[in-house]
Amino acid sequence: MRSPQGAQHQSKLNEFQKQQKRIAELEATVSRLAATVKDQAAQIEKVSARLELRKPAGRVVANKH
Repeated sequence: MRSPQGAQHQSKLNEFQKQQKRIAELEATVSRLAATVKDQAAQIEKVSARLELRKPAGRVVANKH
């Protein structure tokens, strides 16, 4: 038979383990999201570079006054 203190300790231990598991799940989610953001930033850079190449070269126009 467990003492009340032993049962309370086991309850706290179980709660701690649940929280540790949840933290690990959240850390994995953050890692996946960070990788997604990194990939999207690289894609944005590629598109920006393509758009920059498509820009017509600036022309210098002389004002005749």
